[in-house]
Amino acid sequence: MKRDISTPTDVKFLVDSFYNEVRNDDCIGYIFNDVANVDWDDHLHCWALLHTKAIL
Repeated sequence: MKRDISTPTDVKFLVDSFYNEVRNDDCIGYIFNDVANVDWDDHLHCWALLHTKAIL
């Protein structure tokens, strides 16, 4: 059974899980990794804050 997203930790887990799939994806991962050279630590931190404010 899936549980509701109810804490900032839950949001961080969701964001980290999603972007882990994105950056390892054969079709689009290179756009983030090689073309845009995303700073993953900063990017994930910003997205987690944004979604935490939107969801909670």
